[in-house]
Amino acid sequence: MLFQIHLLQLFEDDSRNLSKKVFNYPQGEIWQLCANKSESEVICARYTSLESGSLKEGVNVFRLSDSGGVSDSSDTSLSESLFNFESKDLHHVSWMPGEASKLMLLAENQLIFLDMESANAASGEANVGKLQGKGFNELTFGAWNPHQNSQQFATVNEHHVRGWDVKSMKQVWALESPGNQVIRCIDFNPNRQYHLVSSGDDAALRFWDIRNPKKAIAVRHDHSHWVWSVKYNQFHDQLILSSSSDGNVVLSSMTSISSEPLGHLDDDDDEDVNEDEEDKEVTVLEDGKIRTYENEDSVYCAEWSATDPWVFASLSYDGRLVIHHVPRSIKFRILNLV
Repeated sequence: MLFQIHLLQLFEDDSRNLSKKVFNYPQGEIWQLCANKSESEVICARYTSLESGSLKEGVNVFRLSDSGGVSDSSDTSLSESLFNFESKDLHHVSWMPGEASKLMLLAENQLIFLDMESANAASGEANVGKLQGKGFNELTFGAWNPHQNSQQFATVNEHHVRGWDVKSMKQVWALESPGNQVIRCIDFNPNRQYHLVSSGDDAALRFWDIRNPKKAIAVRHDHSHWVWSVKYNQFHDQLILSSSSDGNVVLSSMTSISSEPLGHLDDDDDEDVNEDEEDKEVTVLEDGKIRTYENEDSVYCAEWSATDPWVFASLSYDGRLVIHHVPRSIKFRILNLV
C-alpha cells in the first residue's frame, strides 16, 4: 500500500486557488503530522507499519524537498530524513514552541521529551515522566502551555487533564471533566495564561481556569456527538474552532472570557481622539455560535492558519480537506470597523 503526504499552498488572490505537491511516504500508515513552526519545511510524522507480522510504531522527522515552490506535480520522494524514534503505543507527538529540535512524545503512560540534536536522543534516551496509578492510564493527547517560556506540558488521560513541569517531569496541577466523559482534545488560550479549553465525548466545550480546576468557568453545547478537535484562534482568542463526529465544524465566540472582553480599539492615543470618536460605540462580539459548516462525514481535525487569523481548515474521515474564511462581518466587528 502506498502512503502519501500532500503539501498544499493557498494563494490569497481573487481566485483563492490551491496548489499541491504529493510526497510518497515509505515508513507506513500516517496517524499524525505536525509542522515545525521554526523551520516550515521540517515535518514530523507519527506512523505505524507492519513488519514480519509485528506492528511497529514511531515518529519520523524529515525535510520536504523543494517546499518553497509548491506546484501541481507528480509524486515525489521525501528528500531528507533527520530523525527517527520508535516506541510502543505512541499516541501523540508535538514540537516544543520556538524550538527546532525538541519534541514531546506520549507513549503508553509516559511523557518522552526528546532533543534531536543531543547524543542521548540518538541513543534512544530522553527525559521521561511517568503517570502512576492503576487501571487505564494511557496518555492520549497533549498540548504545550505557551506561557511561562513553554515550561509546562498538559496531557489527557481519559477524563483527566494534568499539567507537567518539563524540567522535573513532575505533575503540577490537574483537572477532571465531569461525568467521567472521555476528553479528546485540549488547547491553551494563547493570550490568557491560565485558561484552557477541552472537548470530548460529552459533545461539549469546557473552558477552565487551571488555578481553580474544580469547575469549568464556561461550557458550550454546539455539537451532538464527540468533539475531536478544539482550537483557539492564535490572534483573537475570542474565536473558537471545533469539529465533531456529527459532521460539523463550528465557529463560535467566547468574548466574555477572552483577552478582549470590551472589544478592540485601533487608536490608543487619547490626545488625538476627537469628539466624534469619543462618542463612537465599541462593537463587541457576543458569546455564541457564529456559523456551522456541515460536512458529509465525521470531522476529526480543524486548524487555524498559523499566519492568517481569518483562515481555517478542516479534515474529515472521507479525506476531504476544506478551507474556510471567517465571515467578513465578524472580522470587521472584531477589528471595530463597523
